[in-house]
Amino acid sequence: HHTQIISPKEVADELENFIDAMDQPNLDGLNIYLVSKYTRQNVTVALSGLGPDELFLGYKWQRSAVAPGYLNNGLFNTFLPLLKTLTPKRYKGVISYLENVKNPIDYYTNINKVLSESELNQLGFSDDEIAGNKSWIANFDNNSEKDIYSRISRLDMKLFMGARVLTISDATSMFHSLEVRFPLIDKELVEFSRKLPATYKMDIKKTKHIKPWSKYEGVESYEGSGVKKILYEAFKKELPTGFGTRAKKGFKTPIEDWAINNHFSDAKDEFEIVTNRKWQTLVLNKWLKRNGISLKN
Repeated sequence: HHTQIISPKEVADELENFIDAMDQPNLDGLNIYLVSKYTRQNVTVALSGLGPDELFLGYKWQRSAVAPGYLNNGLFNTFLPLLKTLTPKRYKGVISYLENVKNPIDYYTNINKVLSESELNQLGFSDDEIAGNKSWIANFDNNSEKDIYSRISRLDMKLFMGARVLTISDATSMFHSLEVRFPLIDKELVEFSRKLPATYKMDIKKTKHIKPWSKYEGVESYEGSGVKKILYEAFKKELPTGFGTRAKKGFKTPIEDWAINNHFSDAKDEFEIVTNRKWQTLVLNKWLKRNGISLKN
C-alpha cells in the first residue's frame, strides 16, 4: 500500500500535461491521471477495480432512480407552480430536480449535465440541439426492461463506464506508459450480472430510508445501505474487519474547492460568461486555447 499526498500546486503544475493526456475537454479523469502517474513509478501493468458500481448498483444515482416514478403524476404537476413560489431559495434545487425528472431518461440526462439548458443556449446551442442530446441517450435505453434499476445500470455501463471512465482510464494511463487491465468487467461477469434481478444487487429494504437527494457516499456503509449486495456478501469473509460498516467513499479529488480558492491563476476567462463553476471553466478554456478556438467566433 502506498500513500501519496497531492497538493494544489502539484495539480496546477500538471494541468497542461493533463489536458494533453485527455486530448479533449473532459471534466473528469484528474484522479486517474495522478494515480497512473504514481503507479507507473513502481509497475508497468496495473489492475483496476472499475466495474462493480455499474454492474452491482453501487452509485447513489442508481438508488435515486426510483424517484421519477413517484413524481410522474397529475397531483404533483398541479401543485408544482405553488411549490416553486413557496419553496425557500436554498431548496430550489430540489424543486428543479422534481420538475425536470419524470422518467429514467430525464433522470439520467439530468444527473449527467455539465451545463444547464440556459447555459448551453448562451454558448450558441439551439433548443433542437439540446433536445437531440436527450434523444441520443435514449438510444441506449432498453425500455423493455421493467426494472428501473436494470435500465439505469445498463445506461451506466454504456455511457458512464463505457464512453467516459474507460476512455479516461485508457488515455491517462497510456500517457504515463502504464497498462491498465479491468478484470471486473470480464465478459462472463457482465453477462451474469445482467441476468440478476435488482434485489440481488441492492437490499431495497435498506435503501428505502435514504431519500433520493440525500448524501450517500461518505455517509452510508455497505451494510447500512445494502448496495452491491451480492458482491459484498460473496467476499465478506475476505475483507478487512470493519470494512462493511465504514462509509463508502468515491474516488474524488477536491478540485472544485481548489479552483474556487484560486489555486489556479487562470481559472477565470471568457467561459465564465455562462457559468461560475471554476474547474469546468479552467479545463475548457485551456483546451480551447490549445486548439486555437474562441467561443466568441
